[in-house]
Amino acid sequence: MKSSEIDNAINLIDYLRTILSYKFFIIIFILGSLFLCSLFNHFSPEVYRTHTVFFINSDSPAQSGLMRNVSLLTGSNNSNINNYIVALINSKRIKKSISNNLKLKYFKKLETNEVISKLNLYKNVKIKKDAFNVFKLSYENQSPKLAYDVISEYIRLIPQLNKVLNLSPKKEIITVLDVPFLPTHPYKPRKLMNLVITTILSTSLSFIMIFLHAGFKSSML
Repeated sequence: MKSSEIDNAINLIDYLRTILSYKFFIIIFILGSLFLCSLFNHFSPEVYRTHTVFFINSDSPAQSGLMRNVSLLTGSNNSNINNYIVALINSKRIKKSISNNLKLKYFKKLETNEVISKLNLYKNVKIKKDAFNVFKLSYENQSPKLAYDVISEYIRLIPQLNKVLNLSPKKEIITVLDVPFLPTHPYKPRKLMNLVITTILSTSLSFIMIFLHAGFKSSML
């Protein structure tokens, strides 16, 4: 056996001895971290998410009619139809319309602006777009029914918007591809993932701490 291989074997044995000498600390540190993670998972409010998918047909002959109404609805002169759709969905006018409809069902004693704040529509409504003009509109809330109703309201407004804008009835710009679903499992907290990440991080951190401590002790000798 070469001297370098012997040295490597000796170093490995030293590492194992160091780990074994701190085994109780490592176990307690990992278990303590998992306990704190379990508390976080238990007390964190469950959040539910649902979404809808729709397609933007930018080649539609009705596009010119749509763009004539941009300034009326959003105050924007952006000529890009995709940016316009995003601005429209995120506009205060749309959020007010959704809030007014849901207020009758959930928040009868609140004002419209209070409902918008209660639903946290500016933060919890998210929209993503891919390269094929397909948009994914999602919303999350602690109530699965409320999450479903908010996205359903957005879908309900889509045909109305096409009609109000005098778009071509034969070829609408906004086409819904996937209707929302009532979520049955919370989106957050991701309990299993949190436990796995905590186990990996606590194990790595405990090893770093014991080797630093062992190195410090040896340097003091």
